[in-house]
Amino acid sequence: METFNKVIKGKDRKVILSTLWIFVTLNYLYCDVLSLMDIKHQW
Repeated sequence: METFNKVIKGKDRKVILSTLWIFVTLNYLYCDVLSLMDIKHQW
């Protein structure tokens, strides 16, 4: 547990949050593009 706390402190937390933010953003973009290509829901 102590090692885990040391890893999350300082710049490592920024790296983890930035990586998570990039993953979430790309996931939303992928889902948007996929939904645009769905034939069933075209208007």
